[in-house]
Amino acid sequence: MILIVRILIVYDTKRGSTEKVATFMSNVLSKISDVEISKPSEKNIQFYDAVVILSPIYYEKPLNSIISFIHANREALSSVPVCLGAVCMAQMFGHTAKSYAYKHYLAKMEKALGREPECRGIITGFLFKQGSRTFQDATNLAKRFCKILKMDNVK
Repeated sequence: MILIVRILIVYDTKRGSTEKVATFMSNVLSKISDVEISKPSEKNIQFYDAVVILSPIYYEKPLNSIISFIHANREALSSVPVCLGAVCMAQMFGHTAKSYAYKHYLAKMEKALGREPECRGIITGFLFKQGSRTFQDATNLAKRFCKILKMDNVK
């Protein structure tokens, strides 16, 4: 059993939706662990036992700040469980678009990481009005990561 004490959620955002997803995931994960939320330039990850990295997708790719963060922390990220999340509209367009998002959007984050993460997922984004699907996707991703970390008692 892995004992996780501190989880860091790193995100960046252009219009606020990924920040809302990060906050929501923090609320879910904080039921079983200490959680901090940070922009990519604000934290040293060496003080955390697991890291969640979230990026919105613009013009078919994650934000450069997220890719740069992953590159800059690649060595430290190699020794902790990592969960990657892409916040985008792909899931709204069916299974083919969701598969595309996994193969292209998350793959760019994985390439920067240099390995397959312990957990990854696509979270339905929103433009104007947040829907329950966004937060259901975020909850599901948080629960999957907890299960991988052997912390399945999250509600």
